[in-house]
Amino acid sequence: MTAPSPSPVDGFVSELRELAGDDATVESIAGGPQWLSLRVRGRYIWIVTVQPLRRAWISDEPIPRDALRVLGWHEKSPFAEHLRGASLVGSSVLQTEDGRTDGLRIELTRQGQPMSLTARFWPRPGALWLDMENGERLAQIGRMEGASLLAREPQGVAPAHDGRAELLAWAFDLARQRLLQQSRNAVKRKRRLLEHLKADLAQATDTQDRRTDADILAARLSDVPSGVAEITLEDFEGNPRSIQLNPALNPAANLSALYKRVAKAERKVEDLTNRTIQVENQFEALEGNPARVEEASTLEEMLTLADQWELSIQPRDKGQAAAQRRGESDRRPYKQFETQGFEIRVGRSAKDNDELLRRFTKPRDLWLHASGVEGSHVIIVSQGRDVPAPVIEHAAGLAAWFSKAKHSATVGVVVTERRYVRKPRKAKTGSVVAERARTLFVSPMEPLRS
Repeated sequence: MTAPSPSPVDGFVSELRELAGDDATVESIAGGPQWLSLRVRGRYIWIVTVQPLRRAWISDEPIPRDALRVLGWHEKSPFAEHLRGASLVGSSVLQTEDGRTDGLRIELTRQGQPMSLTARFWPRPGALWLDMENGERLAQIGRMEGASLLAREPQGVAPAHDGRAELLAWAFDLARQRLLQQSRNAVKRKRRLLEHLKADLAQATDTQDRRTDADILAARLSDVPSGVAEITLEDFEGNPRSIQLNPALNPAANLSALYKRVAKAERKVEDLTNRTIQVENQFEALEGNPARVEEASTLEEMLTLADQWELSIQPRDKGQAAAQRRGESDRRPYKQFETQGFEIRVGRSAKDNDELLRRFTKPRDLWLHASGVEGSHVIIVSQGRDVPAPVIEHAAGLAAWFSKAKHSATVGVVVTERRYVRKPRKAKTGSVVAERARTLFVSPMEPLRS
């Protein structure tokens, strides 16, 4: 084994030992996917295992909440119930058998029960865990990979370097990177949607232009034989015009079908024209957002932009999501969104759709579903309030996105109050009948990713 050499962890452990004592009680705890902070005697102990920081320090000041928002924090830290009120006893440096410093251990006691909080820095992505003296695991974040660790005494008493400035700089870079990516993705999605809308509009316009065919066919109907797929008739200026027909229909039925198709296309052209204008305006507004991010010089400016654009730069807690999938946490049968003060609930599966309707709705809530395709039930929790049109349109966009029609430019979405939705006897999972419903035509709206 090589002789140990001083490291930043040595200085931290030495400083931590000075902080320990009879009144060194953990007053508060905060933490996230790869960091933990304890307040002891009014000072803040910081342990960060995420790249590129991977360090520990003691500071007189907390990290601003804006930076923690970028790092991500646990709403309920897995360490909180075990560490709050615990007394700090001591600490040691941890190293691998070849002498490389790889972590630290903090000794604590709570209600007479010894505990050890261990941080490992170098295995990716780093880990923190809390054990009882008998080896019982109380809490953990990260993966505990790598060679076995041995405890040793710290070398030297130089104070640990305060990593607060580096953490704030890293949070700034991380926020900028996430916001740039999301704003660029938003531009790409809107551009793709605009392209689909224009293609659909061109197709609908072509069908709409067949009204002249329908008028000529109506004027010359007596000249049209049955069972033909195409006929050439004289138009109103005396020129020959070829008209496509359905040979399975008689002339009158062909005329009726053609007029219905044209009328439907005209309504669609009007709707698509309005949607295209709306999306073009949205695209123009989004197009300059990446440049605004690059111009932002402070974390506060970037978070303001994120709030204005309704983008999230807080990382997803993958460990908590995995725990939910394993059934280790409370699970609700819906995804939850919010807009303009209204909660929107989206069923996760066909089975969850049934559960959502049965247990998590009220009669006056609004129910939405993509028309004619499989998809999630969507509920707007009204709480007895009138739901504004923009909120309904937002929820309809989510209903379109969480359906088999998510890649279509425009999707019909039915809307009615929950009290008019019922599940017939022996109906398959997720199937319902909706009454007094109206249909909105919207573009699928991809939800924000955290």
